[in-house]
Amino acid sequence: MAFSKMSRFEIKEEKCLCHQERNDLEQKIRKILAERKVHPIETERDVNVSCGPNSEKWTLKKVQEIYQNSKEWRKVQIFSCIPNFEKRDVNLKYQENVICKKYDELLHSNNEDIAIAEKEIQKDPDFKRFESILTNETELVLKEHIVEAMSGTPGLLLRSVQTDKVASQSKMGNHSALSDLGIEIPPYNCKNAEKCAGNNHKDECYRSENDFILLYVEGNNLCIRFVEVKRPNTTPWAKQEKKPGEKMTKYCLIQLEKGVKFMLSLIPDIPSSNIDIKAFSAFPETSCADLFCQACQPSIISKEDVEQMKLDSTYLRKKLSISQDIELPSSSGLDFLLAAISRLAGKASLLHTGYRDLSDAFTQEKQTMRQSIERLENKKTFWYLNAEQRDLLLNVNKSSLLRNFCFVGGSGTGKTQMALQVIRKLLDNYEGQKPIKLIMSSVQFGYPELRKYFEKQKFKDIEIEIVSLGTIVTNLHIIKEDYYVPGKKMYKMPVLIDEICKRFENVHTDEHIIFFLDEILTFGNPEGLDWRNLKPGPSINLLLAFSPVSLEKGTKLMVSKGKDPEDAAECLLLPTDASFHVQELCLRYRNSRSIQKLTSFVGLKIGKYLTSDEEPATCVDGEKPVWIDIAEDEANIKPALEQLKKYIENDKRSEMVLLYDRFISDASKEILNDIGKPRTQGGFGWKVMEERLFHGHECDTVIYVGSGHLEAFTRAKLKLLIVTFSEKLEDKQWYNAYQSALSSAVQEKLIKKEVLVIKQEVLAATE
Repeated sequence: MAFSKMSRFEIKEEKCLCHQERNDLEQKIRKILAERKVHPIETERDVNVSCGPNSEKWTLKKVQEIYQNSKEWRKVQIFSCIPNFEKRDVNLKYQENVICKKYDELLHSNNEDIAIAEKEIQKDPDFKRFESILTNETELVLKEHIVEAMSGTPGLLLRSVQTDKVASQSKMGNHSALSDLGIEIPPYNCKNAEKCAGNNHKDECYRSENDFILLYVEGNNLCIRFVEVKRPNTTPWAKQEKKPGEKMTKYCLIQLEKGVKFMLSLIPDIPSSNIDIKAFSAFPETSCADLFCQACQPSIISKEDVEQMKLDSTYLRKKLSISQDIELPSSSGLDFLLAAISRLAGKASLLHTGYRDLSDAFTQEKQTMRQSIERLENKKTFWYLNAEQRDLLLNVNKSSLLRNFCFVGGSGTGKTQMALQVIRKLLDNYEGQKPIKLIMSSVQFGYPELRKYFEKQKFKDIEIEIVSLGTIVTNLHIIKEDYYVPGKKMYKMPVLIDEICKRFENVHTDEHIIFFLDEILTFGNPEGLDWRNLKPGPSINLLLAFSPVSLEKGTKLMVSKGKDPEDAAECLLLPTDASFHVQELCLRYRNSRSIQKLTSFVGLKIGKYLTSDEEPATCVDGEKPVWIDIAEDEANIKPALEQLKKYIENDKRSEMVLLYDRFISDASKEILNDIGKPRTQGGFGWKVMEERLFHGHECDTVIYVGSGHLEAFTRAKLKLLIVTFSEKLEDKQWYNAYQSALSSAVQEKLIKKEVLVIKQEVLAATE
């Protein structure tokens, strides 16, 4: 295999890093395969298996049969991963700043001696944690590429394979049990052979870790790819790229050899002629063209390779010596795969327990998301704010000139939560004579979920009124037609809110009013952008939370604190009065990273989402959103939703909602309402509602049906499933816009597009 980017360096063998050791490893693998004695194992004998808090004795045959009948095995046949849940770090920038500050202090205290400062920082616990996080991130990036390349192929990718967990002796007694069956795992980490003589090895004797083991089937063959990832400790302040040294490279090869021996020890009953093994050293953050010769480059995964993977979806398969058109697996090939995986991750193994069953991933994601939100919204720390914002919130008091607040930021950045906490601070510190009345409202139609959320909030003993904006307008006897935007079904919001504040003061002369208005849609409203002249009276605390989503499309959306709008940008001009404070929230923590990436991309692509310094603040990657397009055929709504059910069928205790566009036909609404019926009545038992009733709220899983709606997409916390279709002429412009944006997102690998598969019985029913 030729690598054009590397050919110009022409590194000679004598200068190639660990060239001989790499050749030796390849020869060892060939020799092991050629000389190993294949023998059957006693599958009718017992091993210890984990069954909840207890263990039981099962035959190895039963372990394999149980796995064969599991949902996990069905998932393996279209490719799966273990662990199936991975945490991402959310504070890299902060931690990098801490490390850099420590390094600067070490430099200063050591008379700018770089060598001493470098040596000392390597001992620092924070630096070690930071390096560990970066190494983990490097592995996860490579994992994403492997999963993308192997999707649809029967196989399994295991990351961080701790060999002593696969056959634990101390907890399960399975080293000796497997040995009795004919599976001899080598104690290649034993430090005291004399003491351990007679099969008295401890778990640490078998301990080793393999970064990646990839198993898949081609025809009759079980194919195994081993990848060890190494990352030289390149510091943020380094002026030159740090290269891997001989020690690191040799250790990488040693780990690969251990991995090969371990894996082969688990499958002594599979003939060598049916095993295809390749081993790779990966340095994904390092340019390696000047380190390894052309003969060695095929077994090296470098920074150059990772760049090629981004450009060419077929590149990684070529690199790993995997056929582009893999031969379909035979029954014997699948049997080999089943045997290997059931021993690696079946009931007798403790490897990644809690992170390998299909239900585990969603359970872990939900739990981690909940813990993350609780931590970030802690009423004492407010970690979803920056230091300046935290100081302001913790010091909201009677002496402050700030009594009115604007909250802006992307979806899921905590605007509503911040406003509610400010309200509580205002209530705690109020020392006025008038009784307080709290009025909470949102710019939404009907009885939305956000209003229900407001009703659940607990405040001190004050009068609380929760009403829609339309009800406020009616109760204050405001002639709403006077505030309509000509030719638009929308209000001149700034002047309307100004009038509402004045009337509140006139009507509630004996009360102090706290007025919170949420989900204000200003973008796309030509007379809803300029709030500079808003100035509520002294008897009102006004809190305004603005939606980051536009009513229209095709414009760059910006926020400006009283400045002139930028050219070619639609600017929200915020109040300039000294009584106002603007909270710009940038840490997006209430959606998974996958949903954040997609919604930000689609919103900016269409010109429908606020441009801001938005950052992910969750460690949950989440599953990639899924999209099915059914064009104009409403008859395919139910089949499309049936097809998407597979993505949620294993989710335990999931909060789920199906949201649909208000413009779809009555016939389509009837189909969706039928889906909302209980299963006993032929429905799916899902919660179904119009999307505008869900603004400002959120759910674990959101299924959307319509021409496309960014606001609905942003309501999903963990899973987003989209069915697009357009049945009315007025939907076409939005349908076309979302088709284009979502298609681009597919190219960027931000969303998975599925083709609707129509079952024969559905076709017969429609004929």
